[in-house]
Amino acid sequence: MRYELPNDPGYNENELIELIAKGDEFAFSTLVTNYKNRIYSIAFKLTKSTVIAEEIVQDVFLKIWLKRDTLPGIQNFGGYIFIITRNDVYKVLKEIAQNYRVTLLTDEHQLLTKLDTSDFVEEKKYNLLLQKAVERLPNQQKQGYKLMKNEGLKR
Repeated sequence: MRYELPNDPGYNENELIELIAKGDEFAFSTLVTNYKNRIYSIAFKLTKSTVIAEEIVQDVFLKIWLKRDTLPGIQNFGGYIFIITRNDVYKVLKEIAQNYRVTLLTDEHQLLTKLDTSDFVEEKKYNLLLQKAVERLPNQQKQGYKLMKNEGLKR
């Protein structure tokens, strides 16, 4: 049986979920098509990063596929997928914050041990100037810079 998107009156999400639980890849593909834009929107709105939002979309659907045998017991699939998305976003944001804190502490410790007071003041001025320059960049470039600088990602 072929399933279409929800615009089709024949679309039945419960039947689709039953098929996914049995390993039906086409049914899963239909589900992905139906929810991927909503998940991406939520992830992007909270992270402000296209790269992270895309990774979250992939992670959410991977989790659903891996736990597909538990899907038939879910009463509100829309709420279920939203909670998975929200939890993934919070997990990623928490990891970013922890990495940022560790980086700040490590950088500050290295500065304090290597620099004397005048070097420290110059470094602070430079960092402030750099931060102002980054804030003036267009959003895409700003995101790219922050991902490279803060998360160590490559261009």
